[in-house]
Amino acid sequence: MRLTRAARLLAPVCLIGVFAAIAFGWTLTFENVPPMLVRSFQPSAFPQLVCGLIVALSILAGYNTVRHDDADNLDGIPRQFYLTIGVLIIASLVAMTLDFLLAMMVGAAGIAAAWGERRASILIGVGLVGPVLTFLLFNEALQIRFPRGVLLNIYYGW
Repeated sequence: MRLTRAARLLAPVCLIGVFAAIAFGWTLTFENVPPMLVRSFQPSAFPQLVCGLIVALSILAGYNTVRHDDADNLDGIPRQFYLTIGVLIIASLVAMTLDFLLAMMVGAAGIAAAWGERRASILIGVGLVGPVLTFLLFNEALQIRFPRGVLLNIYYGW
């Protein structure tokens, strides 16, 4: 039996939705909150928010797949996808070994570069301004501390 093109395109969307639904159900059993989130969230609130976002994006992807059923869409995965995955792996390694804030900077600038941004001023702005503002929002407004590392030890005064 051969699947229709729409069924082949919707299968990954459905699998992602099922995974997110299972993960959402699993969050209902959480009793403890990670120390970073203890002041702001109930044990299951943040994972449920993430799962809800995944389901919403899956539904949107499914809608767009059915709505734009063009044969031209099957060009393959673009090079930027693989570059983005590489940047995320590098940022994860930086977060685990050096500093979470530094990893956010590397990730933001790296993804912008992977998707074609070549102006150094924009890359520096994206790599510095966005992560620093995110850090300040979490640190000062929400009172959620990032894991310490090279840069954050300097900020917090060792």
